[in-house]
Amino acid sequence: MRILIATSRFKDYAGSEITVLEYAEQLRLQGNEVTIATFELFDTYSNYCKSLEIPLKEISDTTLSEAEWDIVWVFHTPTYYALFAKYCYKAKAIIFSSLSHFEPLESPPIELNQIGVFTTNSKENYDYFTINYPDYAERAVILPNSIPDVYFSTVPTKKNTSYTKVLIVSNHLQPELLKLAELLRENDSLVNIYGVGFNESLITPEILSQYDSCITIGKTVQYCLALGISVFCYDHFGGPGWITSKNVELASEFNFSGRCSNTKMTADEILQMFQASNVPNEEELVFLKKYSKTHFSLSRNLFSVIEKVIPCQNIIECNQKNTINNILNKSVDVFTRQQKFLEEYKLSWSIETSKREELEERLMEIYNCWQAEIKTTSKLVLELNEVSGEISSKEHSDFILKERENGKTLFLDIFRSVKAFIAYYIKTPNTK
Repeated sequence: MRILIATSRFKDYAGSEITVLEYAEQLRLQGNEVTIATFELFDTYSNYCKSLEIPLKEISDTTLSEAEWDIVWVFHTPTYYALFAKYCYKAKAIIFSSLSHFEPLESPPIELNQIGVFTTNSKENYDYFTINYPDYAERAVILPNSIPDVYFSTVPTKKNTSYTKVLIVSNHLQPELLKLAELLRENDSLVNIYGVGFNESLITPEILSQYDSCITIGKTVQYCLALGISVFCYDHFGGPGWITSKNVELASEFNFSGRCSNTKMTADEILQMFQASNVPNEEELVFLKKYSKTHFSLSRNLFSVIEKVIPCQNIIECNQKNTINNILNKSVDVFTRQQKFLEEYKLSWSIETSKREELEERLMEIYNCWQAEIKTTSKLVLELNEVSGEISSKEHSDFILKERENGKTLFLDIFRSVKAFIAYYIKTPNTK
């Protein structure tokens, strides 16, 4: 089959991007021709997609909109409107995935081309979806955060204790977890942090398997379960703590977000849980690995969804005379405009940062020159002291005063030059 996976963003190492990438890779392994489309292209995933031989293109690419697709798999409402109201894509079947019940972009769209299946990523999301969008309820299914088969076959390194090597994975790290990292290090544990503001790399089985335990939420929890690694479910929603056979089902219903308990803890309280006897033992980890293989196999879960897809019916013709198309077309323009503003802001910030760094560098050069002149003057004074016996006291005193005056004049000249330079630099428009 020819399958297009379309998403509004494909930039950061975050939930929807990683999900799109894993879906594309798995569907390709199952023998499909897969392409990823997004509003803007970034370098984050370009090389990775190239290595997988998965084309990555912009939604506006006419080679995509003119093609015939067996399935178009859509993430985010503006993406759907761009595909079917703005660029008139052709699809035999459509799948729409919602990865959250409270993020506006994850709400379902008004149908133009009929959507065959709506996937939700947890029971919590499914319940909200079916209650609030009753017209779509019969086509909604649960497709949980699922795990590529490689996680089930990877064997972690041998562990000594449950907190000798600890990994924290979070894009919104909480203060209590930062404090916990300090406490664990004081107890001779190795602690590394992945996420926004820290190590911003794609999480892989090879990375996770180096650690004894992991503190995280969401998809990374399933990764750890599949690897047989102790996982402590906790982040900005709080969390239940260690995932065990007793709480795994409830935690899963809330997408391992921590909302199953909403329990906040202090760093000291979490540390006690790391040192207590309730850390999952080997028997528990074996159970959780089997549980994850039964419920979170990506290959099995994707196949199950595709089997349920209903072919498109009641297609609304995409043309400029259609009122609905034109209205929704404008909503896409608002979304892309906001993205453009954000990128322009980031570019301006980068330029101003470069200007500041250049100014600081030049000022440091001037400062270093000044310091060098001070050293030279001091050295000269010492040399004069050595021959002071050959010079009369009055002559020596007059000479020293003269040299000090010269030094003062030199300092004032340098200060005026720096002041003039700064004034000129600030007033000069940026031409970069």
